[in-house]
Amino acid sequence: MTAEGFGKTKVVDHLNNSGIKPFSKAKRWHASYVQKLMANQNVLGHLATTRRVDGKPTPGEIIENYYPAIISEKLWKDAHACRAAQNPARNKK
Repeated sequence: MTAEGFGKTKVVDHLNNSGIKPFSKAKRWHASYVQKLMANQNVLGHLATTRRVDGKPTPGEIIENYYPAIISEKLWKDAHACRAAQNPARNKK
């Protein structure tokens, strides 16, 4: 849905109205959780490791195909491209 231009609120409404259960223990989908899923490469099956450097977590390696993917990489990229086009300020970090 995000790849089709729908924002997280519309996605949440659709999931809740369709009776699709969240992955967590929550009773309903929430926009913050959908946003977290949209930004996380774990949905592609990748594991992003971290390690501690001077006591602080630091990004490590990405292990591809660690988990079963729940969406395709093309769909994930399309969704991110659509979100970036809707809000160019999101890419200026």
